[in-house]
Amino acid sequence: GGHTELIAIEKIGNYKILARTMDDALGEALDKAARMLGLGYPGGAVLEKLAKEGNPLAYKLTLPLLGRENQGHFSYSGLKTAFYRLTNGKSFVKQEICDLAASFQNTAFDHLIRVVRVSLRGRLDDRGNLAIADLLAGGGVAANVELRKRLRKLGKQFGLKVHFPYTKKLCTDNAA
Repeated sequence: GGHTELIAIEKIGNYKILARTMDDALGEALDKAARMLGLGYPGGAVLEKLAKEGNPLAYKLTLPLLGRENQGHFSYSGLKTAFYRLTNGKSFVKQEICDLAASFQNTAFDHLIRVVRVSLRGRLDDRGNLAIADLLAGGGVAANVELRKRLRKLGKQFGLKVHFPYTKKLCTDNAA
């Protein structure tokens, strides 16, 4: 979708934005990368399917906002531009498309996880305990199996319970 946000719910009615979209959102970036590969739009689900068959390290894409994770921003416009330059006007065989899909998805998810990790570290108390017990992922991109795996791994590292909507039907744009 149009927004990628990390919001701490202090209590019902009291919310603090820890990180938000600076320009382009994660779901939007996945959809546009799919379109650049000729997979249609929206194409995040198709990109995910092909990424499962690809090598996520086949193509080196620069991580967004590298070294600036603590600024509370998600940014995907530069990643999309780099992907456009890599793919524009070129033809690829199926395995190359799978590798490109995996590489884009990998870099996009690495960025998200890095920003979330830094934001969570900023929520540690003086004893090193996290004041947050749960992490809820929503929106269309929350249906992505690889992203769910990475968020669960992050949850284990921080002792968080990670939650997703009980059905992927609730993981679509504006599903809630």
